[in-house]
Amino acid sequence: MSTLIDPVQAVADRQALRSWLGIGLTLGLLALSVLTLWAVDNVVVSVGPFDRGSLGWLAAPLWLVAPVGGGFIWSSLTVRWTRVAAGVVGVIVSGAASLAVWQWIGTPLDCGFGTVTPAIDFLPQTVLVGVLVGGGLALTAALVTALVRLGVRWWAVVVGVGTETSLMVVTWFIFFAIGGSHTCFVPGPALGQP
Repeated sequence: MSTLIDPVQAVADRQALRSWLGIGLTLGLLALSVLTLWAVDNVVVSVGPFDRGSLGWLAAPLWLVAPVGGGFIWSSLTVRWTRVAAGVVGVIVSGAASLAVWQWIGTPLDCGFGTVTPAIDFLPQTVLVGVLVGGGLALTAALVTALVRLGVRWWAVVVGVGTETSLMVVTWFIFFAIGGSHTCFVPGPALGQP
């Protein structure tokens, strides 16, 4: 007895596989970018004539290529699967970015006695930054997908990298605008009394 494969099921399985492959590639490149930035900042002092500042630029191309790579893989998906993949990437990156920014602002390492403002008060601002990072990344990947489907692959790369660069610059401005608003608590002469 032979087993027949349902062609509709085979196509759906292939769509799911390509969707998760695109999600994995996008998140993997982002994780590699963050890991590279962390390693350069915390571990490496210098490599030959390059110092931390110049080695930190290794992380930027990885971050900018992540939505382009995901967009190229998602271009063979249906619109529904593309939306699912972009939504998953957007939610995961938004959550991780919000949590990282909130921890950095709410419990800064340079404040030995904590901050004057409680960490929970910074939650709306950090969620805004997280949504800009994650949502911008997902929308950039969806834009790249649409351009690849139109057949303009080089424009997809250029527009994807340009859009992600612009979104990251805007996000950095907002991040530094809210990041500078935390003030360290400095105890008074009675140690504990402000």
